[in-house]
Amino acid sequence: MIHVNYTVSVILTGRGRPTVAGTTEQCENLVDICITVDSSESIRRGNPTDASYDNWLLVLEFINKIVDEFPIGDHGARIGIVTFSNSAKLEFELNRYSTSDQLKRAVYEIPYYNAWTNTAEGLQVTRTQCFHPMSGDRPHAQNVNIIITDGIPNLYADYVEPEAETLRRQGVTMFAVGITDAVDTETLRILSSPPQLENTNYFTSPDFQSLDTVLQELVSQTCVTQPPAGSDTHYGCSYMHDIYQDLEDTWPIGIRGYQQTGTYRRPY
Repeated sequence: MIHVNYTVSVILTGRGRPTVAGTTEQCENLVDICITVDSSESIRRGNPTDASYDNWLLVLEFINKIVDEFPIGDHGARIGIVTFSNSAKLEFELNRYSTSDQLKRAVYEIPYYNAWTNTAEGLQVTRTQCFHPMSGDRPHAQNVNIIITDGIPNLYADYVEPEAETLRRQGVTMFAVGITDAVDTETLRILSSPPQLENTNYFTSPDFQSLDTVLQELVSQTCVTQPPAGSDTHYGCSYMHDIYQDLEDTWPIGIRGYQQTGTYRRPY
């Protein structure tokens, strides 16, 4: 069984529907998109005192702009959401919603967790729960993961790079978008795929209100990206077990999550 996987690390904001490559056409690729969203305390810390806008709402609006760029359904795009703060949670699976309207309503109901930045577990839950056949991951679809962050990881930070590398080993092409100058270039490079170039594989926005400036290029790159040369896109049980074991042997998130919540699931 072959999967072609793409991870898009994205930071969200803005109003108005962007277009792909300057047109009004949707991306017609068959894609399964897992959006991994930073829900840490720093998101709303920067809200204005006059409450004229809410950064978390801008994040959700931006997600829905991404939704607008893809025809939602079995013959187009499926979209699932993972949030991360102290821990990570699969908010809804790829196959939960089959229409754009259903999906966008669900996005606005995603809670804000207001705690730390556990990027590593966000990547892990994306890899093991969102990109999973039982969540609706299709064997012949491109797999796009959108991860969103406005700061550097501050929980299990040493495991972010191994998790990102594991996604790349699975054939995932990663794009990173950072909001504010609290996100350093090295973090964005770790969360992106080669050639790890700004405005090609990772993007930066000075604030939440300016993210529309990266949206068109991000969607355009996502729509045309091919799996990286030399990646292993085989998703057989033996290969997935090896990947699982590599990470489970080196860091505690999987075991800790299972023991404390009972929600962690092995890939196979």
